[in-house]
Amino acid sequence: MKPFLKFYFLFVLTLNSVSADVFYYPWEYNKVYNEKITLEIELDSLRTRYRNETENSKKERLEFDSKIRSLEELLSREKEFRAKDNDLNIEKIKVLENQIAVLKTKSSNKEKELIDENEKQSKKFRDLIDGLKEDLERERENCQKKTEALQKEYERKISDLESRILVLNDEISKLKHLSENQKKELDRLSDQANELENKLTDEIKKDRSVSNDFTTDL
Repeated sequence: MKPFLKFYFLFVLTLNSVSADVFYYPWEYNKVYNEKITLEIELDSLRTRYRNETENSKKERLEFDSKIRSLEELLSREKEFRAKDNDLNIEKIKVLENQIAVLKTKSSNKEKELIDENEKQSKKFRDLIDGLKEDLERERENCQKKTEALQKEYERKISDLESRILVLNDEISKLKHLSENQKKELDRLSDQANELENKLTDEIKKDRSVSNDFTTDL
């Protein structure tokens, strides 16, 4: 029994001599690895959302462009109409001016009202056209700003996630290195344990041999 107790205490002391910092529990490694996988999934999801929202933004821009073209065509037709109307009014004014020249001192309030009305209508449509142009320009700028802000935000998020993944990859690499050191240390302890066990077996055999010899002598 004494050799066995000697082996037991020697084995316990050998295990206690190993630093606790060398060991890294598997659940800690799995936790970091799972966090890396989760972040990669989140990154893929974010990229998918970015692609979808970018496509939606492109569609929205196409709709805005289509609306702008329609309004520009409407403005063009309105300008042509107003140009023809202005030409007609100019002809009317010339006729009225000729009538005024013929009548000399006669003046017609109706003629003056027509001229004033023509000026008012011209100003009204000029203001309308200018207002529509400003609205279209604001919509175009807002759409551009929204697209740029969306792109910057997603680029920032993607950059943050990629940085975190790089950090986790580095940690995983370190954990793998620690795991290899742990394995080497455990193999060394296992070899020591086997060696001690063999010595114990030899000592037990020797004790039995001595005991048998002693019994034989008796």
